[in-house]
Amino acid sequence: MLVAISILAVMAVTAYRVLDSVLVTRSHVMEEYARWRAIARAVAWVEDDLDAIQPRPVRDASDQLAAALVGREDVTAFGAPAIALTRSGLFDAADLALPPQRVGYRLRDGVLERLTWPAPDQAVASAPTVTVLLPGVSRFGLRYRDTAGKWQAKWPPVGVPDGQGRANSQVVQSSALDGPLPTAVDMTIQLVSGEQIHRLIVIRTAATS
Repeated sequence: MLVAISILAVMAVTAYRVLDSVLVTRSHVMEEYARWRAIARAVAWVEDDLDAIQPRPVRDASDQLAAALVGREDVTAFGAPAIALTRSGLFDAADLALPPQRVGYRLRDGVLERLTWPAPDQAVASAPTVTVLLPGVSRFGLRYRDTAGKWQAKWPPVGVPDGQGRANSQVVQSSALDGPLPTAVDMTIQLVSGEQIHRLIVIRTAATS
């Protein structure tokens, strides 16, 4: 009887350890699934916005002209978006098209955020609605392919106000605000955990802008 009880006790302990290992593994798998689902969602937001881009310049909250797409380098100051663009509107409950939107993306304190302004042409001190897309991001890199096939670190590439009252070093006519869109955007998301997500997003609207 004692031998049988000992055998049952050993089997119970073994079964408990196996079950505990299965539950821990399941928990890790679910965490990884949720993390990669959030990554896929963030990438899909960027791709969808760029796919719906419209060649419409805007006025920012400082009443300065900004191009339809404004792209800055990796490091953004004062909470400015790394990229801001005008996109076609979504649809309301009655399936009617809404007006164009101004949206943007920024990396702040390791979190990738999506910004949505109330209207393309913003009022004074207009503030965007902030949506948290992805935490744990160490770098959000963007570059832009021009119509000549060259990659640019900023957009518009030269001489055009960037929506913060600054202009690039080379001077061109202000009509560049209505100039062509980039033909593609190269996006890199570097995670704190070491993974890197890379996407080349073709701008179909650029062919007709």
